[in-house]
Amino acid sequence: PGSVRADQIGLWRANIEQRLVEEGVPTEYAVVEASLVKAMFTGLVVDLLATGDRRRLTRALEVGLARIEQVVWASAGLSEPAIPASTRHRDR
Repeated sequence: PGSVRADQIGLWRANIEQRLVEEGVPTEYAVVEASLVKAMFTGLVVDLLATGDRRRLTRALEVGLARIEQVVWASAGLSEPAIPASTRHRDR
């Protein structure tokens, strides 16, 4: 693989990891979770390009993001989001 592509993927993963740590996920878990999140996004994009099934993949993305939120909540010792989904900003 090209170094530019590897660098870009590494930056995306590092940004996700940093955000997870900022949200309270311990670094050792954030490293793994960030890799899983990056793999999820990559897989969803590849699937979209191959199938064009936007509805199914949008639902899969929503479920994946909800799972990530659960990791963050668990790290903060919460059983539900501190901020209701209807009031959260999606542009962060």
